[in-house]
Amino acid sequence: FSHLIMRRERSLATLVGVGWLLCGVQLGLERHGHTRTKIIAVETQGAASFAIAPRRLHAINSIATSLGSLYVVPSTLESHINTISMVVSDTEAVEACYKYAEEYRTLVEPACGAALAALSPHREAELLDMGIKSAVVIVCGGSAVSIDLLQDYKRRAALAEEGAM
Repeated sequence: FSHLIMRRERSLATLVGVGWLLCGVQLGLERHGHTRTKIIAVETQGAASFAIAPRRLHAINSIATSLGSLYVVPSTLESHINTISMVVSDTEAVEACYKYAEEYRTLVEPACGAALAALSPHREAELLDMGIKSAVVIVCGGSAVSIDLLQDYKRRAALAEEGAM
C-alpha cells in the first residue's frame, strides 16, 4: 500500500523529537528510490530542535513534550532527502488534535498534532511556496492523551500566547 501512496504523493509530514522517526523515514525513502520526496519536519515553537540544528535547545518550552528533545540525531542532517523545517505554535498543534479527533474519532498528542497542523488551511500558501500540493502525514502518539488533557493543553497554549503578546 505504501508504494502506491508514494507514487502519488511527493511529500511527507512528520514530527521530529530526537529524530529517530525522521531518520527512519529518510533512510526508507532513500532505500526505495524516493529521493525526490520532500519531508516536512514539523515541530512546535519551544521544542524546535531540528529547526536550530546542529545547535541544541536549552530547554523544552512547549506543551508538546512527549517527544521533545534538546537536539536531533546528526544523521537526520546528513540525509540526501530534502527535509524542510516547519515550526507551528502550541495552539495550532492542539487545534489540529481536536480536528483530528472530530474527523477520525482518535486522540493524538500535541507532538503529533504539530505534524497535522502543517496541513491546516492557513498553512496552504506556505506549503505551495515550498512546492508542496499534498502530503502524507505520519500520525502517531495517542497513548498518553485524553480529552481532559487536551483541554488542559488548549488552556495552557492560550495562556502562553496571551503572555507572549
